[in-house]
Amino acid sequence: MFDGVITVSGDGLLHEVVNGFLQRDDWDMIKDHITIGGIPGGTGNGLIKSLLAEQNEIFGIQEAAWLIIRGDRKSIDLTKLTLEFEPHPVYSFLSVAWSVIADIDLNSEVCRCLGAFRFDVWGAYRVFNLMHARGNVEINGKQVHHRQDLDGGEVKSKFENQDFLYFYALNMPFAAAKLRASPLARPQDGFNDIVTSRR
Repeated sequence: MFDGVITVSGDGLLHEVVNGFLQRDDWDMIKDHITIGGIPGGTGNGLIKSLLAEQNEIFGIQEAAWLIIRGDRKSIDLTKLTLEFEPHPVYSFLSVAWSVIADIDLNSEVCRCLGAFRFDVWGAYRVFNLMHARGNVEINGKQVHHRQDLDGGEVKSKFENQDFLYFYALNMPFAAAKLRASPLARPQDGFNDIVTSRR
């Protein structure tokens, strides 16, 4: 039996590890004994950047290794998604993206050799070839502009048949090591921070 898994990767492989564990029949029995850790080795590295920032550590390979060696276990929020063409629920620890954000993430794979700069290249391409996605979104939560607003009242928003330029639901403050997309997010605050832009 093992008590942990450490990847040297980006967010994608960590996503696969997390979802692989959560699909195991014995997950409820082993979850308190398994720790998942990550050393940044990918393009985005949003999870590791967010966890290091939460501990007031700078972003780097040695700093991530140091957190693992210290053995401080931290729970983080997961978002459970039920998707039309997936037989099992999919869990997200970082973000759920739709429209131009998802397009930049997925379609920039054609220029993966550029490293993280691929996001900039594809993003610039999208500025001149703007895309949007039509859909329905219903949000129940709080509208927050500052951390002190967290005690504010509930807000319900419903958008039907709307054109979205982007939709981003984030569990972490950093979507990538150099993209602080949701500064108010915390790894275990129980919230998804949602950032949208409609056409």
